[in-house]
Amino acid sequence: MSRLRLLATALTFLTRLPVARFAYPDELSLARSARYFPLVGVIVGAIGAAIFALCSLAFAPFVSAALTIGALVIVTGAFHEDGLADTADGLGGGMSVERKLEIMKDSRIGSYGAAALVLSLLLRIGALMALPPTAALAALVVAHTLARTSSLWLTLALPYVRMGSNKPMADALGWSEVIEGTAWAAAICAVASWWYPATVVAALMAIGVAWLAGQYFRAQLGGITGDTLGAANQTVEIAVMLSFAALL
Repeated sequence: MSRLRLLATALTFLTRLPVARFAYPDELSLARSARYFPLVGVIVGAIGAAIFALCSLAFAPFVSAALTIGALVIVTGAFHEDGLADTADGLGGGMSVERKLEIMKDSRIGSYGAAALVLSLLLRIGALMALPPTAALAALVVAHTLARTSSLWLTLALPYVRMGSNKPMADALGWSEVIEGTAWAAAICAVASWWYPATVVAALMAIGVAWLAGQYFRAQLGGITGDTLGAANQTVEIAVMLSFAALL
């Protein structure tokens, strides 16, 4: 398989960037493309950093941060925000595993989901507005890289508990994709830590938050779904951004 086409496959799955004509259409190829999920994070984070730097030339920090986060929601098609909202509604409103999964399939948003979305946006905007544009570049790239890497770790470590379109992809993902994806993430973090040692703390936070999320999903559902992966992605991204904001 062409590595560039696998990267295009990962970009098509995780973003709304117009590269679908270069992507592979099958689920096995999607699983193989997961090794490039961290690189998708690099691309998304770099887009966000460029937008934040440009906005900072004309606007106050809050407006610049809000426009940046809003733009990234558009770039990713609110993919992970949707998972966060569904997970919050399901785990917050369901008593049994079956009921939680049923609520998570409902396209309507409830009070738990709305609260989770508002909190997610506020925390990311607040963390970003506390950073100068140069530090924001590192924070956004590292946050989006590690957030997407967490999906690899959780998919390999936990069973996929819902039958659906993503289950064949989750079942096909193996050690080679996770090891290569983690290596990409480690390389990105190593480069960022050369200028910002806070990257090391942020990476440890990402690992810890991903582990805690996995334990919580195991206890609540017995494993993961696509929605919980989105929720974990958002949580890791927030943890990394807050780490940079606190340490810098």
